[in-house]
Amino acid sequence: MVRNDEGLTKTYNRFHDPDETSPDILRLRTLHDAMDRAVLDAYGWTDLRPTCEFLLDYEDEDDEADDSGRTRQRKKPWRYRWP
Repeated sequence: MVRNDEGLTKTYNRFHDPDETSPDILRLRTLHDAMDRAVLDAYGWTDLRPTCEFLLDYEDEDDEADDSGRTRQRKKPWRYRWP
């Protein structure tokens, strides 16, 4: 975050973006997977093997209109999470 001069919101927007492939973000995803695994193991749920994938948080068919009345397509609300 310091190296990229980004806060949490911008960092995690990149984390959830399926088109983001920077090494730092890929490493953050790997760290999240390891943390999830450690929590599941701590509860004794060693039989669970969830894998994160990019899923839409919700479907939004409406486009937004800007101040000039033009419509622009909204960015899809992707989330990197367990299915």
